[in-house]
Amino acid sequence: MLQEALLSGDACYIKYGTPHFMDLNVEIIDDNRYAMSHNYVLNGDLMADPDVEFTVDKDNRLLYPESYQQDNLQFYQRVDKDPVA
Repeated sequence: MLQEALLSGDACYIKYGTPHFMDLNVEIIDDNRYAMSHNYVLNGDLMADPDVEFTVDKDNRLLYPESYQQDNLQFYQRVDKDPVA
């Protein structure tokens, strides 16, 4: 399956799609850092709706948010390893 290729390291990027919905993009940034996003084009610009980066703790099976971006709301937040935020 596609997600197995991503988790095993055989792939670094996967796009999931279904009719009538935006594609979900999943990308490995480095060993334990991933990004998930929905994107659309507005006036020639690629817009994040949203784009979330997180760190993966594979031993404990946890995700820690690192940043969140929502372009149509002009919103960007860095969490800086604060899991409560």
